[in-house]
Amino acid sequence: MTSKRPIIIITPPPVNSRIYASERQANTDRKFGSGSSYYLAHLDDGGTVRPLLFTEDQIAVALDRAANNPEDVAPAARLPFSLWLRKRLGLL
Repeated sequence: MTSKRPIIIITPPPVNSRIYASERQANTDRKFGSGSSYYLAHLDDGGTVRPLLFTEDQIAVALDRAANNPEDVAPAARLPFSLWLRKRLGLL
């Protein structure tokens, strides 16, 4: 498991959002019945950035929803080079 945080940017299409499956976060204070890990994302809601945690089941539901509604899926945009570089350097 890596300690780097994933990059997610919520924007109008084309979409620059990313959740990296390889960057799961451990559930450090696990309660009975809770998942052992989460996918961390950040939602930029008009200047307010809020953390989001997704379980593997929630990611699976989202994948199914996208597969069943392809007309609603905007094409993925390339991640801006500056953000890609900061991620690779471990600055995010």
